[in-house]
Amino acid sequence: MWGPIQYVKGRLAFMKAELEILDAQEELWDVFAEALRDFLKTRSRPGIEGPAGATGLPERLAMRERDLASDLQTLRQWRAIIETFYAGLNEEQRRCADELLTHLFGF
Repeated sequence: MWGPIQYVKGRLAFMKAELEILDAQEELWDVFAEALRDFLKTRSRPGIEGPAGATGLPERLAMRERDLASDLQTLRQWRAIIETFYAGLNEEQRRCADELLTHLFGF
């Protein structure tokens, strides 16, 4: 499986072709594609694991809590972007987007 940011341009080109984005939907696509690039970059950030003994459990839990709060904020922003994007798609495009995008969010 590809990593989150590997081949982003190719993946976006594939999605755009599969969704059959129309000329009238280009601006909508551009906003979505930029948001997806940003989202994939945030998903590629390092985890809380570090060298053994580098931080204690309380510090690691605090870091995890901050990460989860940040993830929730990102999810809320992404949900608004997806809702706007889907509103500009036709029914067939929405079905296709469901198949192409669902795995990005771990569903």
